Amino acid sequence: LEANSEDTENSVISRDALAEVERLACALKTFDAHDAEVRALLAQWLLRPIPAASFVRLSADLASVGLAAAYTEGSQAAAAMLLQIRSRARSAEVVAVVGDEASKALADAY
Repeated sequence: LEANSEDTENSVISRDALAEVERLACALKTFDAHDAEVRALLAQWLLRPIPAASFVRLSADLASVGLAAAYTEGSQAAAAMLLQIRSRARSAEVVAVVGDEASKALADAY
């Protein structure tokens, strides 16, 4: 499930792997599981060039289990990640998929 492993870094993202990541994030949200290690692994997928709809689902699910709060007191790298997530959440690509209000709400969650 690691988004930055050598075998996936320079290749096309596997739909099966992305689907598995989305299911796991949804399960964390459903069971309100704030597992920092799993959350951090899944968060790396938000930095990959995944489809906008997948980005929205994954980032919303991870926000609901405390991703932003966990990174608020983190390092510069964590702050940079949050900035990237907020920026993509407000991008034209994401706005086209979910609309302006949902895009703003997602950005505000981070």
